[in-house]
Amino acid sequence: MIRSRIPTLGVQATLLHVGEERTGVVTGNDAAPEAVLMLEIGSRRVAREHFRHLSPTEGELEHAIATIEYEVARVGPMLRNRSTLFATDEVFRQIATTAGVPAGASMILRLELVEQTFGRFVSEALGQSPRSNALPLDRESAATLLILREFMHDLQFGSINVEVSPTPMELSAIEERRSSWCRAAPCSNMDRHSIHEETIGGLPESSASDRESPVRVS
Repeated sequence: MIRSRIPTLGVQATLLHVGEERTGVVTGNDAAPEAVLMLEIGSRRVAREHFRHLSPTEGELEHAIATIEYEVARVGPMLRNRSTLFATDEVFRQIATTAGVPAGASMILRLELVEQTFGRFVSEALGQSPRSNALPLDRESAATLLILREFMHDLQFGSINVEVSPTPMELSAIEERRSSWCRAAPCSNMDRHSIHEETIGGLPESSASDRESPVRVS
């Protein structure tokens, strides 16, 4: 599905999906993935394990960042080639809109906007600036923002292409793609399910403001 939306054939692509309990990463070219990896972080999991308060404290943010960085570091070895980052999750569209990206079928969210949005979230969470309705993030959305920020920052992705969800017509093509990917990989049973769910955007249950914040952002 993602491949059909990429205008230049042969581009190396990395697909990111943040599930509730785990995060899936698939990277490859055309119909065959080069690598599939499941990370032990997710929106609900990070919120449950690290965000004890409605507005996370400095210590909670620090611990969440450390956990996410540890998992994201596992992705580095699988990204041997320059890659374009994609996602289809609706929460990424919400984050992109919050960051000021015009709504559309395909939205390009740049790292600097992610950093600015993250900085605003930290500033509001720590009470350094008044709360704004322009940043409507619950704990799980905030955890997704944090995962996205660390993923892009640590792996040096300058932007992420946020695509619309698949149409019903694309779902059969996704199933066919999943089968071909698993034949090429090959996949374990979990990998087969993960690739299918990852491609359609749902895994099983599975800036100045940054510098001013006491929360570590590197």
